[in-house]
Amino acid sequence: MSISVVVPSTLTNPSCELALASVVSAARTVPDAEVIVVANGPGPRRNPPALADRLVRVVDSHRPGPSAARNVGLRAARHPIVLFTDDDCLVPPTWCADLAAGLRRAGTAAAAAPVDVLPAGPVTAFLNHQRIFHAPALDATRVKFPLTAACAVDRTRTDAVLDERFLEAAGEDAEFGYRIRDGGGEIAWLDVPPVVQLMVETVDQVSQRFLAYGRGCALLFLGGRAAHAMPYAHIFYGDLCTGSPAARRRLRQFRELPDRAAGALFADLELVVEAATLAGYLAGLGEQLGHPLVDLDREALRDGWRRIFDAPDESTVDWADLRPDLALLGGGGEPEPGPNRHRQIGELLRAHAALRALSPESRAILETHGLDPELVRANENARALASSLSGATIAEADRALRAAGVPFGYGMLQLEQALSQAPRSVPVPS
Repeated sequence: MSISVVVPSTLTNPSCELALASVVSAARTVPDAEVIVVANGPGPRRNPPALADRLVRVVDSHRPGPSAARNVGLRAARHPIVLFTDDDCLVPPTWCADLAAGLRRAGTAAAAAPVDVLPAGPVTAFLNHQRIFHAPALDATRVKFPLTAACAVDRTRTDAVLDERFLEAAGEDAEFGYRIRDGGGEIAWLDVPPVVQLMVETVDQVSQRFLAYGRGCALLFLGGRAAHAMPYAHIFYGDLCTGSPAARRRLRQFRELPDRAAGALFADLELVVEAATLAGYLAGLGEQLGHPLVDLDREALRDGWRRIFDAPDESTVDWADLRPDLALLGGGGEPEPGPNRHRQIGELLRAHAALRALSPESRAILETHGLDPELVRANENARALASSLSGATIAEADRALRAAGVPFGYGMLQLEQALSQAPRSVPVPS
């Protein structure tokens, strides 16, 4: 059985030439495979040589957004096995064959595979270290939803399509997975060589991305996906707006990194993740409810993040070789103080994403939903693993956390706090 590979692309990304060449090369190892490039952006477009390859068909999507483009690709595909990736991803030479074979072995409706990030500096190294683009696990062999940068779908087992509402929000991958599972399908996890995402080194990769993730969570939650509720988000966000050091201490300290300067910068970037996600969630929730919850000036906020973080990297850290050691989690050492970025972040949020007074309806929504039971279980499972993982490698910890159904970043937070005897943090007041 052959495959169709769908790649949505505006054909404007400088990485698309290398990315599409890698996809065509990998597809050529599967007999009768095709590559469908769905062009869905305004010009001027690039014309990478891969578009002229005999395996490639270019089709247009006249609706904006990657979800619409992927749906166009699904409809155009000749084969029942459809693989998705992105136009900034290098796929390994065996990727197409690995995903097709893995999906057949699993016998599931879909399958997800890992996506790493090529470290070009601290921001991309942070995203890669935190495994941000690895699909969230249910257990060792199944995931909640795939990331469409690296997944395979068997259309004989599911008729799910992507939700095209997520234009300024990131959540279409999660909704796609829920639709597959709502229809009785399962999504397998394939431990195969990862796709490698190419990114320009800038804080936008965190700040803008997680602002969109937060907005996506609001859409998912209000659309009936209760696991994406962020109870008491306004309280936690308010703490970040104060610029208090306590807000940073509730998050990851990255004690597993031997270079404490790298750990301090990663801890600051984790603050950006938390602040951007909560700001996006509150903004998205307010828009849907018709009562703004934050005074969000996106451009000014983006520029502020850049002023804080997009300075030349003058460190001596080898961002491609961080050498994490989980044995260091039991140390209790704090990261180097750094330039008080928690205060700068607080000032930035107060200036360009300040909290508004809550309406009774929005307050009720934010304060009456409890913590997701899956997150409570993940917390318990991660802390139960603490002693057994203290001397493990980072890859071993990743596998153990996946088997327990624990997201890597959240699991590492729980391990770090348990092993360092730091006060336990739960993002909801008692």
